[in-house]
Amino acid sequence: MNSILKLLLACMATMMLVNTASACSTASARAESLDYELLKSDSYCSVIISSFSSYKEAMLCPLSRYEVKNTEIELTSAQCDDLESGKLKARIVKYKGQLFLD
Repeated sequence: MNSILKLLLACMATMMLVNTASACSTASARAESLDYELLKSDSYCSVIISSFSSYKEAMLCPLSRYEVKNTEIELTSAQCDDLESGKLKARIVKYKGQLFLD
């Protein structure tokens, strides 16, 4: 009886975890990089990250480094100015298929 109860609890915990992950409307991670390309024009700025010196996925709704690496991320003008300093340290968020720096 005790083992059946443990099995039931394990199944319930697994179902809750799966439901939480599938319910995510956003995914995120903290990232640091010195290896990126800044694409800038008069009206547009974006970044493409080639590699990470540090990358940590969020516990709930994680964003895989493979979804971010070598993918263009659109930036605001203030974010673009910050990245011209030579180091990226930010939270990356994926919302509706689009990547953003937070």
